[in-house]
Amino acid sequence: MSDANRLAEEGVSPQEWQVLDTVSYASITVGEIDWAMAALLATDKPAARTLVGRLAQRGWLSVDAVDVVTLTGAGRQVHERVAQAAR
Repeated sequence: MSDANRLAEEGVSPQEWQVLDTVSYASITVGEIDWAMAALLATDKPAARTLVGRLAQRGWLSVDAVDVVTLTGAGRQVHERVAQAAR
């Protein structure tokens, strides 16, 4: 299955996938996600905060009071399924 098909099957946009993949390595702040993804988040694309909010609403990320973003168990499962399809 192609990466694009797997992302579509999971309901994940390419930009959301980049956020999930970035957070899969370690907890990171929203600002750090913005910085790490600046080249991928063109001005016509949603900002990292919007992407993080979408993923948090799905239960895939948690965001604490100081904006540290962590992958949840459900988020790790989605990440693993998509990453495995990419191998």
